Amino acid sequence: TSTSSRSSPGACRFRGRKRKRDGTQSHAGKERAVGSLIRYELKKMLSRRVSQVSIAAVLALVAVIAFFNITSQYALDPKEMGTEFEGTAAIAQIKANTEALAGPITDEEATEALREFKEFVGPDGEVKEEYRTDRKPYGEKADEYWEFSAKNGALMALLTSPWMQGYQMPVSVAAAIDTTGTVDLYGRVRSKIASGLDANGALSYNDDERAFWSERAQGVQTPIEYGYAGGWEDFLNLAQFLIFAMLAVVITCASVFNGEYRAKTDAILLSTKFGKSRLGRAKAAASMIAASAIYWVFTLVFLAITLVFYGADGAGLPIQIYNITCTYGISLSAAALICCLVGYLATLALLGIVLALSANCLLYTSPSPRDGA
Repeated sequence: TSTSSRSSPGACRFRGRKRKRDGTQSHAGKERAVGSLIRYELKKMLSRRVSQVSIAAVLALVAVIAFFNITSQYALDPKEMGTEFEGTAAIAQIKANTEALAGPITDEEATEALREFKEFVGPDGEVKEEYRTDRKPYGEKADEYWEFSAKNGALMALLTSPWMQGYQMPVSVAAAIDTTGTVDLYGRVRSKIASGLDANGALSYNDDERAFWSERAQGVQTPIEYGYAGGWEDFLNLAQFLIFAMLAVVITCASVFNGEYRAKTDAILLSTKFGKSRLGRAKAAASMIAASAIYWVFTLVFLAITLVFYGADGAGLPIQIYNITCTYGISLSAAALICCLVGYLATLALLGIVLALSANCLLYTSPSPRDGA
């Protein structure tokens, strides 16, 4: 009788497998329930009229910014003095000018280019009278300076930038550059970086920080490769407008925690099987999904428009052709990617603040036990 009352090993294994199977099915059911809650929260957030309007407004703003950015481009026609290109024609001319000058910028190449530039400039830092194109009647040789400016203006701005102080123009800077010998372009770049580190302004650096950034400046590969990268440079110029995507995220997720209490539908949702135990997690997950989708759609549309009109050429060119004093040895496309990722992290940080405020508002909008009494 003692043997018959004891369970057999097979029966124990069967019950163990059954409990394990029941636990697995229960876990899967909970995951499906959480997935349903996330989908519900996403649908609720994105179906609100204010969310739809804000997202549509942001996308419309992308189109408007891109349109005005493209139409505001201009370039001088090197073949006809007094004629300028605008819009896509200007972009094409800028690309042609830059590609004609593409190549490594050595100290010798920089010196020759600056010497040619200085032939048009007087000792007072102004264009010589015979080359003037800013007023009529034009100078006798104005067409020569017009053609040079049309083809080399962007390169001259880059080469003279290490000597610039404040908002000086390339013409006035070029007059003060000594080109009797070979110009130490990259030595001047490092000198400008060092002077910026030593300046006592809003940001001051200690000795360790100055040593770190000086070492970074020494590590930048030279000579830098010059070339056309209009699409990537323009995206970096317009990256500040990514803040409008953050605004759409704030509007969309602002009432994620207290929406039901304001609408008096909290009792229905909380009465569901996982309404109390997993609702908060589902709301946070849905908010992160919605914020990520809004930010990346906005960013990728912005980037796509820029690259379509300006071209994706020059993705591997160094960021120093955009800012010659930059101490990071990265390409322009890598800089654009870092900019997008930093914006995304800022969006998630802002989302965390919004969710915290929404949850805090929940304490004031939800009814207290005394109200029920």
